[in-house]
Amino acid sequence: MVGAVIVSVALVAVVIVRAGPVKSLLADNLDVAATQAAVQGVLTDSTTGYGLHDVKDVTCNNGVNPVIAKGATFTCEFTIDGHQLQAKMTFLDSAGTYSVGRPQ
Repeated sequence: MVGAVIVSVALVAVVIVRAGPVKSLLADNLDVAATQAAVQGVLTDSTTGYGLHDVKDVTCNNGVNPVIAKGATFTCEFTIDGHQLQAKMTFLDSAGTYSVGRPQ
């Protein structure tokens, strides 16, 4: 009998966002309102983002400006077609560049 090996590969999708205009006046924080708008753009953009439809009510870090620190994370919550979802953001550097994790 010949055994078969099944390999399952989980694809982890991540979109990178540069802080640029979403950095707040406090050099070590992101402007949460601008961040929420940027995350909504990533979630809905079919070319450079996830291409999701009907994304509403994006709230990041409970409405508080996230502190920028390499490796730090914050969560954004949102609704899609009436379902509450979230995505994890991870700072990639001390300049405020962050990845937008896969919605779950």
